Amino acid sequence: MNLIAEINEAREKTYGHPKDHFVCTQSMFEAWLKRREQNTTILDDKEKVLRHTIYMLCEKLTRLAQTPVHKDTWDDIEGYSRAGKRGLGI
Repeated sequence: MNLIAEINEAREKTYGHPKDHFVCTQSMFEAWLKRREQNTTILDDKEKVLRHTIYMLCEKLTRLAQTPVHKDTWDDIEGYSRAGKRGLGI
Protein backbone atom coordinates (compact mmCIF):
# COMPACT_ATOMS: atom_id res chain seq x y z
CA MET A 1 0.00 0.00 0.00
CA ASN A 2 1.37 3.44 -0.86
CA LEU A 3 1.60 6.34 1.56
CA ILE A 4 -1.43 8.19 0.18
CA ALA A 5 -3.61 5.08 0.48
CA GLU A 6 -2.40 4.56 4.05
CA ILE A 7 -3.22 8.16 4.97
CA ASN A 8 -6.66 7.91 3.34
CA GLU A 9 -7.40 4.66 5.17
CA ALA A 10 -6.32 6.07 8.53
CA ARG A 11 -8.37 9.24 8.05
CA GLU A 12 -11.46 7.28 7.04
CA LYS A 13 -11.15 5.04 10.09
CA THR A 14 -10.91 8.09 12.33
CA TYR A 15 -13.35 10.50 10.67
CA GLY A 16 -15.56 8.41 8.39
CA HIS A 17 -16.01 8.59 4.63
CA PRO A 18 -14.90 11.92 3.13
CA LYS A 19 -18.23 12.48 1.37
CA ASP A 20 -20.16 12.27 4.65
CA HIS A 21 -17.62 14.52 6.33
CA PHE A 22 -17.71 17.13 3.57
CA VAL A 23 -21.52 17.19 3.42
CA CYS A 24 -21.74 17.72 7.19
CA THR A 25 -19.17 20.52 7.18
CA GLN A 26 -20.73 22.27 4.20
CA SER A 27 -24.22 22.02 5.73
CA MET A 28 -23.04 23.72 8.93
CA PHE A 29 -21.25 26.42 6.98
CA GLU A 30 -24.25 27.06 4.72
CA ALA A 31 -26.51 27.45 7.77
CA TRP A 32 -24.07 29.95 9.26
CA LEU A 33 -23.65 31.75 5.94
CA LYS A 34 -27.41 32.09 5.47
CA ARG A 35 -27.65 33.79 8.86
CA ARG A 36 -24.57 35.92 8.17
CA GLU A 37 -25.81 37.14 4.80
CA GLN A 38 -28.76 38.75 6.56
CA ASN A 39 -26.21 41.09 8.15
CA THR A 40 -23.71 41.81 5.38
CA THR A 41 -23.29 41.84 1.64
CA ILE A 42 -19.81 43.37 1.57
CA LEU A 43 -16.96 40.93 1.00
CA ASP A 44 -14.07 43.01 2.24
CA ASP A 45 -10.91 41.36 3.57
CA LYS A 46 -12.23 41.10 7.12
CA GLU A 47 -15.41 39.38 5.93
CA LYS A 48 -13.30 36.92 3.94
CA VAL A 49 -11.17 36.22 7.02
CA LEU A 50 -14.32 35.70 9.08
CA ARG A 51 -15.89 33.35 6.54
CA HIS A 52 -12.77 31.26 6.17
CA THR A 53 -12.29 31.04 9.93
CA ILE A 54 -15.88 29.92 10.42
CA TYR A 55 -15.54 27.35 7.64
CA MET A 56 -12.44 25.87 9.24
CA LEU A 57 -14.18 25.77 12.62
CA CYS A 58 -17.11 23.92 11.00
CA GLU A 59 -14.58 21.47 9.57
CA LYS A 60 -13.14 20.81 13.02
CA LEU A 61 -16.59 20.54 14.62
CA THR A 62 -17.45 17.85 12.08
CA ARG A 63 -14.35 15.96 13.15
CA LEU A 64 -15.31 16.31 16.80
CA ALA A 65 -18.61 14.61 16.02
CA GLN A 66 -16.60 11.51 15.12
CA THR A 67 -13.76 11.81 17.62
CA PRO A 68 -14.66 14.15 20.50
CA VAL A 69 -11.53 13.36 22.53
CA HIS A 70 -9.02 13.88 19.71
CA LYS A 71 -6.66 16.46 21.25
CA ASP A 72 -5.27 17.65 17.92
CA THR A 73 -8.73 18.72 16.77
CA TRP A 74 -9.26 20.78 19.92
CA ASP A 75 -5.82 22.34 19.41
CA ASP A 76 -6.75 23.17 15.81
CA ILE A 77 -9.97 24.86 16.96
CA GLU A 78 -7.97 26.99 19.35
CA GLY A 79 -5.47 27.83 16.63
CA TYR A 80 -8.11 28.78 14.05
CA SER A 81 -9.88 30.93 16.63
CA ARG A 82 -6.68 32.79 17.42
CA ALA A 83 -5.80 33.19 13.74
CA GLY A 84 -9.30 34.50 13.03
CA LYS A 85 -9.07 37.03 15.83
CA ARG A 86 -5.68 38.13 14.56
CA GLY A 87 -6.98 38.43 11.01
CA LEU A 88 -9.92 40.51 12.21
CA GLY A 89 -7.69 42.71 14.35
CA ILE A 90 -9.33 41.81 17.67
